[in-house]
Amino acid sequence: RTARITDERPHFVVKDEDGNLLSEADVDVEKMDGTTLFQGKTSSNGEIRLLGADIGDRVLYTASTGPAEWHYLATVLDGAGKIGMDPIDVVLKSVTGEITLIPHAVVDETGSLTYRVASSRPFGENPKLTFGTGDAEAEFELLDLGGQAYGATFDAPFQFVGTPLFEGPDDLGEPFFFRQSIAVFDVQPEAVLRVEGRGVEILLDDADHGASRITVLSSPFPSPAGGLTANLHRVSDLVSVQSSPEGAGFTGHLRMNYFAGPLLAASDAAVGIYRWSGEEWEKLETRSMRDSTLQLVSTNVSGPGHFAVFLDFEQTTRTAVEEEEDGDRRGSRFTVAQNFPNPFSSSTWIPVTLDVSSSVKVTVYNLIGQRVASLPESTLEEGEHAIRLDASRLPAGTYIYRVESHGTARNGIMLVVR
Repeated sequence: RTARITDERPHFVVKDEDGNLLSEADVDVEKMDGTTLFQGKTSSNGEIRLLGADIGDRVLYTASTGPAEWHYLATVLDGAGKIGMDPIDVVLKSVTGEITLIPHAVVDETGSLTYRVASSRPFGENPKLTFGTGDAEAEFELLDLGGQAYGATFDAPFQFVGTPLFEGPDDLGEPFFFRQSIAVFDVQPEAVLRVEGRGVEILLDDADHGASRITVLSSPFPSPAGGLTANLHRVSDLVSVQSSPEGAGFTGHLRMNYFAGPLLAASDAAVGIYRWSGEEWEKLETRSMRDSTLQLVSTNVSGPGHFAVFLDFEQTTRTAVEEEEDGDRRGSRFTVAQNFPNPFSSSTWIPVTLDVSSSVKVTVYNLIGQRVASLPESTLEEGEHAIRLDASRLPAGTYIYRVESHGTARNGIMLVVR
């Protein structure tokens, strides 16, 4: 006897903008309240099935393929997971056009949230914030405040501690999405304010503070480049730390994790916490935890502001397992030069010189450590070579290329432009 088993889970097929199946792609799927439904890889056919999604739920897909993220907002339809029913196509889209955003959030003593965002360009339609409230969603339009700023004040306090979704139109009018995290803390001497899952922590001093509440907003918003040189690259969330009463002072110690793939700062000069002045980024005195597994920096903080971690790729960096240093001790058998052209839009060449015939492997990572491309391992003869790397399917951004041979590795930084 046989039994027919029907898989009732919603069934989705994930594709890129050109309609190509994204097989074995790293994808996160979450409900509007931030609940994770899926975190892992698609199948070889680009398929995933969701557990915990109900009919009518809106779910957000995020696929990190570089510093930018691809997004899609889908609705779970009746019958989508049943045998014989067509799956729902999920077409992940990147943001079209250049835009930078600086967010600002304050929760006052009454629980009201004031949210503002300054944009580098005006939106054709007003952006929106969507809050998950358990079984329901609360969607709010951000009003045009003039000067390319948008904002609103919300009076229902219980809704606003969590992970609101920011939605705005790109240059083609297509929606793009960014998931943010808002945490609110009461101020007490020596309190530890920790934003779970975002790598942000504030240790308040043992002192009387003018602020009674602190609101920390963490987001992957693209940020302005004012005051930055070409060798500086952001490797953390953009973090807004605001006080209530608005602008009130406090003193303490800010700690932030950064994410730079296999790279770590080898000195305090190679990494820094920067503060946005309103016109440009200014580096603060920063201390780095140069541990083989920990990407952590800290600085003193006094009062509200916007903060981010930047890594200087012209300064000395090292890999988490210090493979370069190990290779130097054994005697180097290969060298890797800067890719050319760089920046580039579709393909580039990586110069490699081998002292002896050897197998060579090339892997490309984004700045949060995810592998986004690789070349098949091949054996090259002694001498100079130029390895061609096709990056035509990668979004614009900064990437780390890693060349491995003889049990050692060399890293380089490349910039894809569109």
